[in-house]
Amino acid sequence: MSLDGLKFKSESKKGKRSGVHRRVKDGLQIPVNRQVYLVWYAYTQFLNKSGTLNKKLLKEWKLKPFGTYKRSRKSVDGKSRKITADEFLAGFDEWWDENWKDLFAEKEIGFVQTVDSIPKKPESNKIYIEVPLDTSSHILRSKCKEIIDNEMKSRKIKLDTKPISTAKYKPEVYKNFDYLVWIRKLSAVHLSESGVKNVEIYQTLCKERIQREYLYFNVPIQISRQRMNRGEKPLSNAKEPNTVWREVQRDVKDAERVLGYVQKGQFSISKPKTKTKRKVKKKK
Repeated sequence: MSLDGLKFKSESKKGKRSGVHRRVKDGLQIPVNRQVYLVWYAYTQFLNKSGTLNKKLLKEWKLKPFGTYKRSRKSVDGKSRKITADEFLAGFDEWWDENWKDLFAEKEIGFVQTVDSIPKKPESNKIYIEVPLDTSSHILRSKCKEIIDNEMKSRKIKLDTKPISTAKYKPEVYKNFDYLVWIRKLSAVHLSESGVKNVEIYQTLCKERIQREYLYFNVPIQISRQRMNRGEKPLSNAKEPNTVWREVQRDVKDAERVLGYVQKGQFSISKPKTKTKRKVKKKK
């Protein structure tokens, strides 16, 4: 998988992903982990397959007709097993390498570089400092900080000002966004629209789980897994069918809400202020 110079921090033991800015190269960055865009791509391809994707988005994202891309990746976690969402993930690496700069890249926050000469018309939000290299770095840092602080004060620039993103498409996700969970939710809505019952959706996603996040937590997981290994129904189906139904139904509703945003060229995974429903193509 080519990351084109993009480096991620290692994941924590709990599998959570940080939402901090990521350095790319040439003064460009993406505001969140690449996995966020993987999920955005998958949801977009879901709409592309159904024929309900915004035509403007289809053109700007340079998406090929659905089914063009072959499954070139092993799986989301790199293991050779097929999952329900595979068809929507296919081709991401190739598409990302060709389009991330135009669609998602923004100027790196605090990007500092050396220059050979001062421009005739310097940008108003920049200053140029001459730094002697025959002095200790500790003294230089202190002096540079003093100069920068004074300049910001004189120009009335607030230190806590949130930088404005220059990216064409900007995702909005919560800090500990977990892409595996949202791929599971997309799988749930896909199976649901295919006519699969909630209990069967639960069984399918448990069997093809990628990591522990792929399971539904509000049921007795260990006992259910043992029963499934023996070819029996999970404990949740035998004793808590309502719990299974609610868990799957919640996933379907969550995915439907995100698909509503994706249709508009947005990717927002947070508690919405207003309800956003996606348009479903009516069958003739």
